[in-house]
Amino acid sequence: MRGLVKCDICGHAYTGYYTRRANKTEDRYYRCNRNGNRGNLLSERCYAPQIRADIVEEIVWQQICEFIQHPEVVDEILKDKFDACRQAEYIAEIAQTRYRLDELKQAESRLLVKYADPKNNFSEEALEAALAEIKGSQKIVQARISELGETIANDEEQRQKICDVNSILSTLRQRVKDVTLEIKREIFELLLKEIRV
Repeated sequence: MRGLVKCDICGHAYTGYYTRRANKTEDRYYRCNRNGNRGNLLSERCYAPQIRADIVEEIVWQQICEFIQHPEVVDEILKDKFDACRQAEYIAEIAQTRYRLDELKQAESRLLVKYADPKNNFSEEALEAALAEIKGSQKIVQARISELGETIANDEEQRQKICDVNSILSTLRQRVKDVTLEIKREIFELLLKEIRV
């Protein structure tokens, strides 16, 4: 579970290590990076205890097994992460924002036509000030369109991940007892943000 276990005392990561016994068997542990001499010399030592890897890994794995056996809980959590209504709102806002951008471009064109008309007494300073205001508004609107586009792309990526999670969990429900260490690691990374010790 490297990279997932965090110290609840100091917030630093726990790292794995092992000790070898005289009979050549190994005991695996996780310990806080700031425990002992492994931390930054300028920071205080953390006194969080080390934990046996096999025990904590088994506890976490049992919780994951229980979690994946209840698809209704999984679906609820995943629905919270992806809201299709929110996606539709973003798309509608992009359409409105593009319409506003078109209005600003038309206003810019009308302003230039009026300035070019010799009957109007626009000063060059007034024209530049009005154009600067329109250009500033255009930048703001274009930035919002880009932001919304990125948000939609991120949401779509999240939606795809949710589909992948559902597919993986469906397969896992049937084969949960036969998974390899590599698959367990992938499951840990997929389902866990962090483990606080």
